[in-house]
Amino acid sequence: MMPTRCSIRLLLARALFGTAVVLMCAAGLSAVGFGRVCLWPRDAELGRVKQGSTLTHSVRISNYTIRSVQIEPVPACGCTIAEGTPRMLGPFTSLALPITYIVGGKQLGRLTREVSIGYTCDGRDYRLVARATFTAVR
Repeated sequence: MMPTRCSIRLLLARALFGTAVVLMCAAGLSAVGFGRVCLWPRDAELGRVKQGSTLTHSVRISNYTIRSVQIEPVPACGCTIAEGTPRMLGPFTSLALPITYIVGGKQLGRLTREVSIGYTCDGRDYRLVARATFTAVR
């Protein structure tokens, strides 16, 4: 039996989508859990920051599953804050999540801060970690 044009197009679309997800995850996105919920950038270099200042940086969370997922910033220390409240992220959608870094008055030199973003999919909990590195100067 010969494949129809429609079935060939469907197979091609599935192959292209799978290839795109693999390439995005290989380029620094996180692929965790049942589907693919990706965080970009996972690692950010934010350069030089004045001691005692506040720095805001955004990460993008993308849901490449066929289900909605519950996104929830996980509380960390008081110096790294993932802003926002728990929210639903629909299938094949994304959102920007601002993260605030507070550079303490006594901290100098190269610093790395991490923040976790949790998500729930099909009743299972997962975590993605965003990391920022910067140099605190006087």
